[in-house]
Formats: sequence, C-alpha cells, structure tokens
Amino acid sequence: VGPTLLLLNLLPSGILMYINELLPMMAKSLSWGDETIEFQSYWTAFYWAWWIAWTPFVGMFVARISRGRTLREFTVVTVFAPTLILILAFTVFGGTAITFHQQGVEGFDGSEGGEAVLFAMFQNLPLGQITPFILLFVLAVFFITSADSASVVMGTMSSKGNPTPNKLLVVFWGLCMMGIAIVMLLTGGEDVLSGLQNLTILSALPFSVVLLVMMVAFVKDLRSDPMFIRRTYAQTAVANAVIRGLEEHGDDFELTVRSAEEGRGAGADFDSTSERYTEWYQRTDEDGDNVDYDFGTGEWADGYEDESKKD
Repeated sequence: VGPTLLLLNLLPSGILMYINELLPMMAKSLSWGDETIEFQSYWTAFYWAWWIAWTPFVGMFVARISRGRTLREFTVVTVFAPTLILILAFTVFGGTAITFHQQGVEGFDGSEGGEAVLFAMFQNLPLGQITPFILLFVLAVFFITSADSASVVMGTMSSKGNPTPNKLLVVFWGLCMMGIAIVMLLTGGEDVLSGLQNLTILSALPFSVVLLVMMVAFVKDLRSDPMFIRRTYAQTAVANAVIRGLEEHGDDFELTVRSAEEGRGAGADFDSTSERYTEWYQRTDEDGDNVDYDFGTGEWADGYEDESKKD
C-alpha cells in the first residue's frame, strides 16, 4: 500500500549494497573520529552486548521448542528465516518512511524521535485509525512472550536445569523483572535506560569470553555424535582398505567387509562403551527421564519406532 515499485526495487539493491559495504563497515574503528565512536557506542557495541546478554535465555528457550530438529534445520530457521524477515521489514517500513520524508509529509523530519515516526507512517497508510492499536498489541505480545520465556529459563537455571521448574519460582522471576522495569521507569525514564545500556555492555564483556569457550566445547562435544562417528568410521575403513589393497595386491584388488586384524580396524582406537558416546544413544523425554528401548521389536517405550531397525 506504500510506494510498491520503489520497495520492490529497493529489496535487491539494498541487500547487494549491504553486502558491498559490509567489510568497510566492519573496518571502522576508534581511529575514524568522535562521530564513529559515538555511533558504535550507542549502536554497534550496545547491540552486541544486548545479544550476548540474552543468549542464555533465548538459547535455552529456542533449543527447548526445537527438540527433535537437526542442527541444520535449527540453524536455517533461527538464523536465515529471521534475517529474511528483518530484511523485508526494514526495507518496507524504512523505504516507506524515507519516501514520506522526501515528499515532505508532516511528522517525518525526525524531530520527534523514531517512535513518533513509526506511528506517523501507519497513520499515512490505509486503516490508519486501527493499525496503531494492532501495533501496540503486537509489541505487547513480543514483550510478554519474551518475559515469559526469560522467567521460565531463569527458573530452569535456578533449579539445577529442571526443564519444568516450579511455577512459583517462575512467577518470582517474572515479578523481579517487572519490579526492576517499573523502578527504572519511575526513577529516571530514558536517563536510567541509558545507564542500563552501559551496564549491559559491561556485564556482557566477560560473558563473551564464556561464549567463545562454549563454542570450542560444543565443537568438541559434537565429535561424540553418532553421525560424526559413523562418518569417521566409513572414511577410516575405506582409507585403510585401499592402502592395504595396494600393499598386498597392487592395482588389482576389490573391497570386502570382514573383521579386521587387531589394531588395523576403523575403530581400533575407539572405545564404544565410553559414557561420552553411549549417552548420545539414550533417548529422553521432555522431562529429561530416560526412555527404554526394546531391541527385539525396535520400538521405544514412548511409542516411537526405530526405522533403521525395521530396515
């Protein structure tokens, strides 16, 4: 309903322009002057810290509702899908607001703040009488669900990882967050929020080091994943077979599957009974309790049938 043709052209050009300017933007540092320092402090550094501060809550919450998904599915949905939505949102809303500013529409000179521009944009589009209420409802849903998920995760973290923490504990953390927000708004409004931004940056700095260590630990932990082990087995077995075939038969040999001599097999240096590996094969329910498996029928106690056993 806005400048449709402009927005359709703005989508590909905006994406390509962003990619083209990505490295120059990443190269900006304190040597660029006071204006760059100011921008990076209230935008770049703050949002880095904001995302880092939210990782314990968002990470655990999204992982919980993504139970049963592969890492590839998880990555695509949590990284690429939101990115696409944000590109569309910024292009449509930003392009429309810029067009109204160029046309001299009242309320788009930037003197009243970004929030006023947002509502002014909707008022200049169709159904402008009801869209502000829809916008407030959407914002309320966002804040309520964010606070709810944060309360549940904090309850889980303060209950030794219990995925279903006591409801009273969840309510307690929710009331704490609400109380902190009310006190900050009543005591100083935007000035207190500016101080909170600086506090967020300081508190997120040490946790960024923890995240780097967690990344290394996660990659190491994935080496005990059954799929990774099977792929390593296959590559090692084929490599060993080819080398041995060339050693014993020259160019004329074929590959067969049989028990290998001690020390020459693909799993010669691998202990399949180690708890590090066996716990991957133990299914658990949503409460974290173990689910029994019937090797004869190939069925789990929760009714799930093992397709590999059927084959």
